[in-house]
Amino acid sequence: MNLLAEYEAQDQWRDWDAMLKRLPIARGQTVLDLGCGPGSVSARLAARATNVVGIDHNAEFISAARQRCPKNCVFLQADLRTLDARVIPRADGLWSSFAAAYFPDFSPVLKHWISCLSPRGWVALVEIDDLWRGHHPLPEDIRAALEEFEERVRSQGGYDSCMGRRLAAVCRDIGLTAISESRWNDAELTFNGPAPAEVLAAWRRRFARLPVMKAYFGAERFDQIAGAFLESISRPDHRSTTAVVMVQAERPS
Repeated sequence: MNLLAEYEAQDQWRDWDAMLKRLPIARGQTVLDLGCGPGSVSARLAARATNVVGIDHNAEFISAARQRCPKNCVFLQADLRTLDARVIPRADGLWSSFAAAYFPDFSPVLKHWISCLSPRGWVALVEIDDLWRGHHPLPEDIRAALEEFEERVRSQGGYDSCMGRRLAAVCRDIGLTAISESRWNDAELTFNGPAPAEVLAAWRRRFARLPVMKAYFGAERFDQIAGAFLESISRPDHRSTTAVVMVQAERPS
């Protein structure tokens, strides 16, 4: 299963519609979907707003989004760190899901994004918190190894698997207002009890997409860590403290 197929399969486990009901989306609005992937949320935004502009760096995702979404969606392939506000329509709202973690120094990135918003424009950011260590029970040596890996990757400018807990502070730091935070259930990421077969298969594929982790630990230790993690989420006593966090905010007038 390629990355596009993975993203499309994962869509069934996300509570997008309930999240979107929390937002002040209305007809007449233009909404940005930054890090839009293959357009699953863009299509939902398009049913509520007048125009949606989806942006992602992945050309395959952009192509899939154009095929799936209605005509009031426009998709652009671009680097989210260097969006040119001069060529993006001034927006009334900004949505971004599972993109912030790829920018450990997220404050300047978000500040740049906000330059594309109208005054009093709304912001909604969704991100994971404690992706790896939030699953219990895990052997302590495995938990410590995952923590070491997470910190090394983040310190080197890579993926921040605890970005969810930082979003509200980033919003405050760049001067956004009306900041609120909520946590959401997710059938793949935040479940309790043993993983259903399709969820367990998705986690196996996630490990298979982690050459950075495999290179960091070496093949033998990587296999031990992956095996212990998958065994943990298969147990009847499995519990998750992982969170899917949504932070809502507003650009000042």
